[in-house]
Amino acid sequence: MSGVNRDNGKKPAAAAADEQRSTDVNLKVKSQKRKTMYFRMKRDTPLQELIDVYSKRYDIYNFRFLFNGQGINPKLTAIQSGMKDGDEIDAMLHVDGGGGRLVQ
Repeated sequence: MSGVNRDNGKKPAAAAADEQRSTDVNLKVKSQKRKTMYFRMKRDTPLQELIDVYSKRYDIYNFRFLFNGQGINPKLTAIQSGMKDGDEIDAMLHVDGGGGRLVQ
């Protein structure tokens, strides 16, 4: 039979690779300095895991993550947030303060 799956004409390894890709989503996170980090994660994994890995990598824990200009909810998955394979998330350094007057 030469190892070909009769259902779709693909070899079993190729069919397994297609199935793996369909359960994963590839995302990229770009910082303000245009540094890019790529992630592959399961479609049902909360975005909090991506946030934790990114923050730990840079040892900075006050990023604000935006998708299409809106803050992301870390409890939701990429699919629940409307993200598709290859989408980009912006990581902005969140800074409190400003707007006050300087006293001289």
